[in-house]
Amino acid sequence: MSDKHTSIPQLNIPDFKPAIPEYMLKGIKDDTSRYIIEQISVMSQQSSWQTHKIMNIHDYTRSINGKVIELEQFRNDLISQLKTEEEITKRESRFNRHYKVAIFVFLSLIYPLYLTVVSSTGLADIFTKILRIMP
Repeated sequence: MSDKHTSIPQLNIPDFKPAIPEYMLKGIKDDTSRYIIEQISVMSQQSSWQTHKIMNIHDYTRSINGKVIELEQFRNDLISQLKTEEEITKRESRFNRHYKVAIFVFLSLIYPLYLTVVSSTGLADIFTKILRIMP
């Protein structure tokens, strides 16, 4: 992935300079001691900068971790929803298949039989017989 497509800024390490006030260095005559004190100042700045960067990285990592957890939860919810929808589709398919068979049986067997009985006896006669059977 190129640097153009990332939102993470490029890490630029600053050039640290000794930050000791001049009046404190006036009393030091030895160049070796002066160099050591200046290097301690530079190392102190570097340590402070590194600590700040580590804290930034830690905060960024926690933010990313939270997003990863949310994404994983979304993924699990989506998979669960897809499984549920697939199960519903299977049930509907089975229901539709049974419904089609029932309609076919009705139209091919029961309805012609009903029409035969109604045409031979009459609809009024069937109702009167049904009413006589019921108490």
